[in-house]
Amino acid sequence: EYIISATNDDMSAEKFAVYRKRSKVCFPQPCSHLEAYSGFIPVDESSTTYLFFLHIKSENSSSRKPLLLWLPHTLGMSSLFSQFLGNGPLGIDANGKLYRRSNSLLRKFNVIYLDQPAGSGYSFDEQKRYPRTLDQASIQVLRFLRRFLRIFIEYKNRDFYIAGESYGARSAVGVAFSIIATKGGPVPIKLKGVMLGAGFLFPLMDIIDSAHFLHESSLLDEYGKKTLLGWFQMIREAAKRKNYTVAAADLYKAVMNMPPAGWITVFQTLTGFKYHGSTIRSRQPLQVREYFEYANSEDFKRVIHVGSSMVLDSTRRDVAMEIAEHDFFINIERKVKRVFENTRVLFYTAQADAVFPATNLQSSLRNLDWTWRDSLNTARQKPWYKDDNSSLELLGYETKIGKFTYVKLNRAGHEISLDEPEAVHEMYSRFLKTT
Repeated sequence: EYIISATNDDMSAEKFAVYRKRSKVCFPQPCSHLEAYSGFIPVDESSTTYLFFLHIKSENSSSRKPLLLWLPHTLGMSSLFSQFLGNGPLGIDANGKLYRRSNSLLRKFNVIYLDQPAGSGYSFDEQKRYPRTLDQASIQVLRFLRRFLRIFIEYKNRDFYIAGESYGARSAVGVAFSIIATKGGPVPIKLKGVMLGAGFLFPLMDIIDSAHFLHESSLLDEYGKKTLLGWFQMIREAAKRKNYTVAAADLYKAVMNMPPAGWITVFQTLTGFKYHGSTIRSRQPLQVREYFEYANSEDFKRVIHVGSSMVLDSTRRDVAMEIAEHDFFINIERKVKRVFENTRVLFYTAQADAVFPATNLQSSLRNLDWTWRDSLNTARQKPWYKDDNSSLELLGYETKIGKFTYVKLNRAGHEISLDEPEAVHEMYSRFLKTT
């Protein structure tokens, strides 16, 4: 693997040029023409904690395009998931064939896919000490950005966006809040906006209690609704007692895609679904399996400067449980409000989301006490058609208030960029025009 040494502002430009050259990536066909870089950057003082990144430059006029940081949607998983299956230029299909995605983020941005917090994807900590809180994880990202910008100096003072879905949206808010609170501080970059999909931004039990939604979607009968409501109430009571270890463990037993070994989640038992993410898809698509196999292959690891002995997402459970016990039940609405009021925001939900139902997220958003609350609650949504043409497909519904855009996407489940990549691409393009 290519591990970049700790850097400081006193190092020579020649040294940074060496780091950059050695991190260069030669992507496989059909994306071998792309300019890309990858490696591991230390994010602690003792250089035992490293975050893996994959940076891909936009194909055309990259010097005039903003920089976007994409964060993983699931705790402990790699951001490469989104690169291959959602918004990156190199896609993989259900047969394991690589293809070039025409409408990738590269059309509008230079992109960093970052495995964070430490222990996610290919990132690692030699001491196996992983962040427990959003603040700790955000500090790691800020250190990464500071060191990344020393090597890729062309992005200093460039327009900058942060994007993520699910827990990635929470991570994005944490990083954006830190940048806003320090007015950029040691990170010489201009934050212009955040994109937050199916975001874990509000008190967990307000948005994850899906019993009524699943019943109304015909996935649960009365018995199923009552059973799931009982589990959510049990989790609430454990959290109220501040027994977060029990609350987190019960949460994973009830509804998450990472139950204890040998355990079938309550959601799976009641619905027959093998996948907790969508009300209209009972299993993940076949290309997800192909992605894991390819991204963990020795050939691809060699391409992206990852050691052959490293295993993708190998410490996912450890990372997820640390964060779940110490962060899941913490209210971050103070950070959310600060971000919402100080930069442009694209907040989007999914019609078929079985994890954070859109109705739950919308209710929490409307109850958030911030500057544009009353305006948002009285605004009318507008149908959003492909290419703004009402004779084409209805992609969702859009509400705009000042610097805030709220979109509800049709058909998508919790993994929005996986389910509706074309719609997400158009949505991001529309948002970029307003900033």
